[in-house]
Amino acid sequence: MKITITGGFGFIGSHAAILLHKQGHEINIITKSSKVPSHLKSIEKKLNIIVGDYSSDEILKYALQTDIIIHTACTTVPENSTQNPIYDIETNVIPSIKLISEASKKNIKKIIFISSGGVVYGKNENEFISEKDSTNPISSYGITKLTIEKYLQLYKHINGLEFVSLRISNAYGPFQNYKNNQGVIMNWINRIANNNSIEIWGDGSVIRDYIYIDDICRAIELTISCEISGVYNIGSGNGISLKELANIINEISH
Repeated sequence: MKITITGGFGFIGSHAAILLHKQGHEINIITKSSKVPSHLKSIEKKLNIIVGDYSSDEILKYALQTDIIIHTACTTVPENSTQNPIYDIETNVIPSIKLISEASKKNIKKIIFISSGGVVYGKNENEFISEKDSTNPISSYGITKLTIEKYLQLYKHINGLEFVSLRISNAYGPFQNYKNNQGVIMNWINRIANNNSIEIWGDGSVIRDYIYIDDICRAIELTISCEISGVYNIGSGNGISLKELANIINEISH
């Protein structure tokens, strides 16, 4: 099967490319960066790498010559999105709608969208959150992710475009970019590696669900191999507090 991954040099996109390539799929990667990540070097020549903006007319020609689109590209993180919501809309919402709209006119089997399990729900006091819970994002990042989901639902209604939106919890794993302040585990590991102490905001009682990158890629693979559609939360199902997490990282690093 031919699969196109937007943001294919990013954390989730690159790991998904490795797994799906191993399974025999033909992989197109669309990326704004021309620098190939080190963990993709071994299969670089076996990937069809397209450098450019996925929403440009020229790049879209490549993106839409495919069976599946995995849409991981995103220009913001929760921390900085609200500082400039117009930029968030211009670089994430509008290009995504263009991609979805054009895909709905083609023979695309499915779009898999990488959403966010934490931010689309906003503040929720429930121990477990289901896909049926209300969505009240409190950041531009969350609003953006939810908006793209709604447009996917719209184009499924209009043209029958199949989609799966994966609301990922807190992802972690090798080659995650700790410099963008996304991914507390990798940030803390980097601090320890540089002989700095772990910093915890608050009392450390906040409980979150952390999921390893291989499990995320497995979820992506299942959305391709199984006849499923709609919105799904993707997490480990086990919560851990920041204080507990810090203790575990300190213990295994000494």
